[in-house]
Amino acid sequence: MFESATGKEVARLAHHGTVNSVTFSADGRLVATGSDDKTARVFEIATGKEVAGHAHQGRVNSVAFSVDGRLVATGSEDKTARLFESATGKEVARLAHQGAVRSVAFSADGRLVATGSSDNTARVFESATGREVARLAHQGPVNSVAFSPDGRLVATGSDDKTARVFETAVGKGVARLAHQGPVNSVAFSRDGRLVATGSRDKTARVFEVATGNEVARLAYQDWVNSVAFSPDGQRLAVASWNSAFISPWQPKDIIDYACGHLPFNLTKEEWKRYLPEEPYRKTCPKLD
Repeated sequence: MFESATGKEVARLAHHGTVNSVTFSADGRLVATGSDDKTARVFEIATGKEVAGHAHQGRVNSVAFSVDGRLVATGSEDKTARLFESATGKEVARLAHQGAVRSVAFSADGRLVATGSSDNTARVFESATGREVARLAHQGPVNSVAFSPDGRLVATGSDDKTARVFETAVGKGVARLAHQGPVNSVAFSRDGRLVATGSRDKTARVFEVATGNEVARLAYQDWVNSVAFSPDGQRLAVASWNSAFISPWQPKDIIDYACGHLPFNLTKEEWKRYLPEEPYRKTCPKLD
C-alpha cells in the first residue's frame, strides 16, 4: 500500500501468488486481497498485519467488503463465491455456480451479494442466508457486476459484447448496452442515472440507465479493463493494459480540456477517434 499524496510505501501485504483483486473497507481500517494462491486475506492498514484469511480450491478473482466491513465476499475459479467474517475468517455462506466466479459485489445495505460467472450468468443472493433471489442470463461469461447506489438495479458486463441492467428483485432486464467486443467492467454513477462500461473493443462508454442511450464514448489504444466514476460524476477513471487515465467524459468537457492543453486543433481523424458521436468542428476557435 502507498500514500496517495506522496507515493510512499506504507505496507507490503504478502501472498504466494499473483494478487488479482484488492479493496478497502468503507471505514478505511482494513484491506482485503484475492490471489492466485487460492486465498483471500484481510489486513490492517495501519500495521500491515494479517487479521483473517479464507482458503478456496482455486484462484480468487474478486473480493468485496460489505459496507459495515463485517463481511468479505470472494469469487473463485473453484465455481463458488463465499462470504466470510473479516475479523475471524469464518465462512458464513457459500454461493454456488457452474463456472468460475469472476466478480462479486455487495449492495449498499449489505443485504444482497451479486456474482458474475463464466457459466453465462450473474446471480443475486441474500447475504444472511445464501439464498438465490435472481438469476441474470447472458450469452457469454459475465466479467463484472455492480449494484446501483439504491440497490434496485444490477449492472453486468459480459463476453457476449453487452452490458445489461436488471431489476434486482425480479431479474427483469431494463437496458441492453452494446459494444463491439467483450465488456470487462461496469460501474454506476453515484446518482444511479448512468452506467460506465469498459470493453476489449478499446472503448469506455457512458449510458443513460433509463433509456439505454449511449451518451459518451472514449477511445483508447488497448483493451479497457476497468472503469469508475469520480464521486461528483464529472470524470471517469479508466484502466487499460499499460496505462490508467482520469478524464472528463462529457463531450463539452472533453473539448474544453483539449482546448486548454493542445497547441492545435484536432484533425478530423483525431476527432473521430476521441469524439465519434460529436459532429466535427474546430476544437478551439482561436487556434489554427
